[in-house]
Amino acid sequence: MKFIKCIVFILVCSLGVNAQIQKDTVYDAHIHSVLLYNSKVEQSFPMIQLNSSDFLQLKFDDFHDEYSNYSYTIEHCDVEWNLTAISSMEYIRGFNRNFITEYKFSSNTNQNYVHYQLQFPNTDVQFLISGNYILKVFHSSDDAKPLFSVRFMIYENNVQINHTLRRSTIVNERNKRQKLDLQILSPDYRIDNPFDQLKVVVMQNNNWKTAKINRRPSFFEPDRFTYDHVDANDFDGLNEFRRFDIRSFRFLGERLVRIQQDTAWDVFVMEDFPKNPLRYVEEFDNNGNFFIKRSDMGQSDYQADYGHVHLAFDYGTQNPYGDYYVLGRFNNWQANEKSKMSYNFNSGNYEANIYLKQGIYDYMIGFKSFKSAFIDYSNTEGNFYDTQNDYRVLVYYRRTGYRYDELIAVKDFQLNP
Repeated sequence: MKFIKCIVFILVCSLGVNAQIQKDTVYDAHIHSVLLYNSKVEQSFPMIQLNSSDFLQLKFDDFHDEYSNYSYTIEHCDVEWNLTAISSMEYIRGFNRNFITEYKFSSNTNQNYVHYQLQFPNTDVQFLISGNYILKVFHSSDDAKPLFSVRFMIYENNVQINHTLRRSTIVNERNKRQKLDLQILSPDYRIDNPFDQLKVVVMQNNNWKTAKINRRPSFFEPDRFTYDHVDANDFDGLNEFRRFDIRSFRFLGERLVRIQQDTAWDVFVMEDFPKNPLRYVEEFDNNGNFFIKRSDMGQSDYQADYGHVHLAFDYGTQNPYGDYYVLGRFNNWQANEKSKMSYNFNSGNYEANIYLKQGIYDYMIGFKSFKSAFIDYSNTEGNFYDTQNDYRVLVYYRRTGYRYDELIAVKDFQLNP
């Protein structure tokens, strides 16, 4: 009986590990500025087409002064970012534990660091199937605990995606929300059971935290699957992003009010206020993205410096119901201690001090109640149907008898460009 209980316990623990959602996460405090993108376009979404000539580019900084021996693994995930129950031999050709050998020491910077780079697919690893993937980087002395993990996708072009933008079907939200109706066309690709095997994911501004999964079409006919449920793919319109420019620590960039240097660089951003919830103002932004760049040096990868970026938000009073956070792609939209703003009773403002590499950063200020994990931007940024947002549609298919989800189509577009 004890033996049976032991086996059951092991199985439950194994299922728990496999069911853990894989995320973009930095676990080690020495690791900073993790970037992964299609090498054709800097800071593009990390995805490439299967069997194409494209590459993914990984970059990150390590605040240790000496070179470290780092290795990486790649694992396949399902549509909901759980690890897929297949062996590495089924999704890659090559080895599943490889080393990162390209690095440079920082130059002309106040903050010392070692900059690492990796480009793949390479001679060590090539991809056999499409889908979601997670890359994990380890120190050679500890193969069990990753330093960080980052998500990416390998896709195919097997079906066609059509989209239509319209206002929300909720009457009093029509001026605040954006709704997408989708059609998946598969004239040359067989889909056996769209209700169980086809999943359609919609992302807004590269934010996985607000992505929506369409599990069943609202209507289908041969080779055509429609997703236009009343409440499907209905997104807050949001507002244009706030931003600051720290490409230079010698001259004031956009929205900077002061720069000073003591033991480190300190950069002070213009004070923020809640935006007018009734009036939309069109502004240029990067839809939540960020770019590493030092304006007076040619090699930003290892010559861009780090500085303490000080942000202040005047809400008018202290909010007793929750906290405010500085969020964007630069911190993977994670509302945690690093992104939280603290209330300063002397200034009457919420304030944050975030250590960042030189560049251009988009951000929003979100509110999280003590009783909920939901991030609310409505009272700080506002929501408008008119806002320009980036959207991405990803179509996943699990064939009959298969144990993994293939990513059979992707489409990127802007609303209200």
